[in-house]
Amino acid sequence: MKKKFIETGTIRKAWIACSIMCACMFGLSSCWDDYDNSELRGDIENLKNRVKTLEEWQKSVNTDIQSLKSLVEALEDKDYVTAVTPLDDGTGYVISFLKSGNITIKHGEKGDNGTTPVISVKQDTDGKCYWTLNGEWLLDNGNKIPVTGEKGDKGDKGEDAITPQVRINTDTNEWEISTDNGTTWVSTGVKATGEKGDTGAQGDKGDSMFSSIDNSNEAYVELTLADGVTKIKLPRYAAFSIAFESDEVFYASPSDNELTLVLPATLKESDYRSIIATVTATNGADVQARSSESRWNVTVTKPTFGTDGVLVEGSAKVTIKGTENTRLADTYLLRVALVAANGTEVTASRLIKYFDGTVAESQSDITDNTVKRLAWKGDMAEDDFAYIRNNMASTLEVLDLSATTLTELPYRALAFYSSMGLSDNTTLREVILPEGLKTIHNCAFAMCKALNKLNVPSTVTTLGGWILEGTPLTSFTIPDGLTSLYQSTFYNSDIVEIRIPATVKEIPNWCFTLCENLERIYLHDGITSIGEGAFSSCPSLDHITIPKGVTVLSKDLFASCHGLREVYLHDGITAMKEGVFYCCTSLTYCTFPDYGQNILPDGLTEIGKNCFYNTALKQINMSRTQIKDIPDWAFYTCENLKEVAFPYDLETIGNYAFSGCPFTSITLPASLTEIKSWAFSSCNNLRFVECRATTPPTLNDGAFPTNQMSRLTVPTAYIDTYKSSSWNDYFENIE
Repeated sequence: MKKKFIETGTIRKAWIACSIMCACMFGLSSCWDDYDNSELRGDIENLKNRVKTLEEWQKSVNTDIQSLKSLVEALEDKDYVTAVTPLDDGTGYVISFLKSGNITIKHGEKGDNGTTPVISVKQDTDGKCYWTLNGEWLLDNGNKIPVTGEKGDKGDKGEDAITPQVRINTDTNEWEISTDNGTTWVSTGVKATGEKGDTGAQGDKGDSMFSSIDNSNEAYVELTLADGVTKIKLPRYAAFSIAFESDEVFYASPSDNELTLVLPATLKESDYRSIIATVTATNGADVQARSSESRWNVTVTKPTFGTDGVLVEGSAKVTIKGTENTRLADTYLLRVALVAANGTEVTASRLIKYFDGTVAESQSDITDNTVKRLAWKGDMAEDDFAYIRNNMASTLEVLDLSATTLTELPYRALAFYSSMGLSDNTTLREVILPEGLKTIHNCAFAMCKALNKLNVPSTVTTLGGWILEGTPLTSFTIPDGLTSLYQSTFYNSDIVEIRIPATVKEIPNWCFTLCENLERIYLHDGITSIGEGAFSSCPSLDHITIPKGVTVLSKDLFASCHGLREVYLHDGITAMKEGVFYCCTSLTYCTFPDYGQNILPDGLTEIGKNCFYNTALKQINMSRTQIKDIPDWAFYTCENLKEVAFPYDLETIGNYAFSGCPFTSITLPASLTEIKSWAFSSCNNLRFVECRATTPPTLNDGAFPTNQMSRLTVPTAYIDTYKSSSWNDYFENIE
């Protein structure tokens, strides 16, 4: 191909000639005043502007070519972008590299007419980048022209790389290209400007080699070249860092467990000093001791680097292995530290659980139904629990649900009632629930006869009924955020101690019924209601303080709490319903804190039937209460009750109300109108009675003991009235 040479001096001469010609024409125009040369002057001025614009754009294109070359060199040299800064005039960006410094690129706009030849780069099959012209390989003597030169022994760039240059031939108005540093030029056949006329001139900005830049990706910056197809991805510099491939809890098996460490691709061997790994318990106690008591063996595989000093991805690993001292299903923290050559350190952590059983994400993952330990991951449905109940109950000892997405534990999830066609479960001893769980539904663990370990996630807000029925679990922590208990929540469970959080305002009916090992219950004054029988048949409960928000003691509240000795009341209590302290055979103290005797609250208006039936009270003072009726069986067989102070406004005493009590004397108030049948029957120690009523109260059958009492004291003016009444049958003397 014959090359056409146009020297730089020729361009200058052309411009000088053009200028002289313009000056001459200017001079001639002054000779003919009538000649209108405005159109010619406009053409000349337009031509000057177009040529000036093209000259400037020619320089811009050559700058872009050099920028493109620099970008490819940075990419091949494994350099990394540290910043992308927009130019102040909005025409492009400054791309900053870790090693190569700053490279400026501009994104041009196409002019109204005329075309710039598209010089670009493209990667060939050999992995190298070569120059292209309008999408075709740019050739030099038939050979593709590489963008970068070969590297020397020490990695320096060679001198044999060629950078194309472009210019506009003012004679032909065509773009020309040089591949020998401007020594020779070849026409591209592309016109630089359009023809004169309405189509107008080349715009102020011509085509750029870069059509767009995408700075949105965290991993790389992407440049799109003018052809709209070729893209160059420049990796970003990642700060000195270390991480694991996943943030999920890692289940470690008894064998070696290898975890890959993620290091920045920019890490150089010269930057690296060491990686340190330790395992600690979640309470912070270091368990990575170098002794026979060590619970974990930890080994670090250091990263490897290529001959160019670049990191081999995925080569850094840490291997952990549990020992005989590693506790099953305990949670540990694996911590790795990357130490730089300059001594700086970055760390990453991952939760580890030791699990020497089966890990499943579906029923199909369980190939052996006789496994003792099962960990479930991901979603879990009711039929998955049914599968465990029906197929694994005879051997399963530990069920770890901590990696599931459960927010509700289903009704009877792990229940083993005979009504379900199942026998009591005698193997399952530990269940681990997931954080994120909100509700534990009714009967969740009923009849799990071996269950002795259960975590309650802090996210749980609702507990259903009978959740621990028949289980031997002694410890249960209600989370602080819990808002709802259900009737019979802890029915027939073996818990020893329970604390009700401030978020719980009501304790439903029978909530702790038959909790035979419950010794301590911590309530708070924000509780406004305690339901029927809530603590009935809790024989180990020793004492309790009634919350100030509770004004009514519900029916059978502490019935059959045989070990209950002390109950602390408050002024706001208005009613004690039927059987509240029924058969609390150890109850000796029922009053306000720090009082020396049993005094019931002044505002109390009601006590129900059997309220203090068969308690161990030695005395009771009801004098300041508003009670008008002491109901049937209220203090029946209180075999230690020797002192009773009746309410001032008392009107009736019910059937068997004090039958079997051992007091020797009583004083009945003036308001009394009736004593019902057998009210004081079997009070065989009763000898002295004072009745202040002016009208003898009505006595029903067997109101007093059958043996005659020694003395009845009444108002003096009414002695004869009492003697003529049925009262006279029970006393030797009335005075």
